[in-house]
Amino acid sequence: AHGLAPEARPDGAPWSTCPTGSSGDAGPRPADPATDWTWIGSEGLALIETAQFGPRMMPPEWLSLRDGLDPAEGFAADFSYNALRIPL
Repeated sequence: AHGLAPEARPDGAPWSTCPTGSSGDAGPRPADPATDWTWIGSEGLALIETAQFGPRMMPPEWLSLRDGLDPAEGFAADFSYNALRIPL
């Protein structure tokens, strides 16, 4: 996608919290048996639990990982259905 490369943004490439929010034990796995999908799922959930902002302490849909965890610039710091449409 144009403009989403790390070098194109001051806060680095935006990272969507939606795909990593699922359980590491749910659903089919890609063909790579060497990948620890349970670890990826649990680390994704831990990251979402850490990246909570605002009065309701919810994770935003898009994060910047450049200097810690912050809502990504140029995206609303909302927790909603918008970013979930990407993997659908």
